[in-house]
Amino acid sequence: MEEHRRVDHFPIAQDDTPDRLLVPEKLYGRSREVETLLTAFNRMVTSGKPELVLVSGYSGIGKSSVVNELHKVLVPPRGLFAAGKFDQYKRNIPYATLAQAFRELIQSLLGKSEAELTRWRNALREALEPTDG
Repeated sequence: MEEHRRVDHFPIAQDDTPDRLLVPEKLYGRSREVETLLTAFNRMVTSGKPELVLVSGYSGIGKSSVVNELHKVLVPPRGLFAAGKFDQYKRNIPYATLAQAFRELIQSLLGKSEAELTRWRNALREALEPTDG
């Protein structure tokens, strides 16, 4: 700078060292499981038939991480996603996991515009009303 009286362009903060540990939010070694879930989702979209997908396994093996990875892939382009997690302390409450998933779904719907919310309200009403027959 002193010699030419200018500063050449350089990438800002390229060689900076962060002041805290940054753990990347990348899921390693679970691509097969994520692909299985994506395949089930795409099959449901193609056929139009709803599917229930259950993820099971021992505590701490990353089931929630796999589901969250799917959530990141599906929600932005396609809209809604709900998941429930089994809680061993609520095992005596029937359907607690399904209730949690529906609660999450309803919470996401309540953030929609009034027109879209009306569409969902009518669709749910039609699907849940008892039929005469």
